[in-house]
Amino acid sequence: MGVKKVLGSLAPIAFAAFFSISPAENAFALSKQATDFLLSISIDPASANVKLADQDGIIKTEYRGDPEEYSLESLAAAKKTNGVKCFIETRAFIRNLKADFSRTEKVGPGHPLYSCSYLLYLTVEERKLAAKKF
Repeated sequence: MGVKKVLGSLAPIAFAAFFSISPAENAFALSKQATDFLLSISIDPASANVKLADQDGIIKTEYRGDPEEYSLESLAAAKKTNGVKCFIETRAFIRNLKADFSRTEKVGPGHPLYSCSYLLYLTVEERKLAAKKF
């Protein structure tokens, strides 16, 4: 059996495997309930920051020594207006911080995160990095 024939017979398997492990745009699509809640609090569910916050999935962290898990979906399902807003802002902040630490502004009065309990929506490792900007 020639190399072309072996590779040719593997092509459908490789194609299927690639698409089963590749992130799909809608892999983290918000539920209708979560989307409706975002709209009710004037947040565009199609905005880039919302999509990226949703793609961050479940944030596993600790709060005062207790394990905690947060996601945009769970906060929206629980109708936590401030939690949703802060989750989106926090995830955008940490994404920017990781991408360009020196150009990410410090958080102080007037910054969208200043009034958020931002620590809730960061992993323990992300908190260590973010602490340098607070």
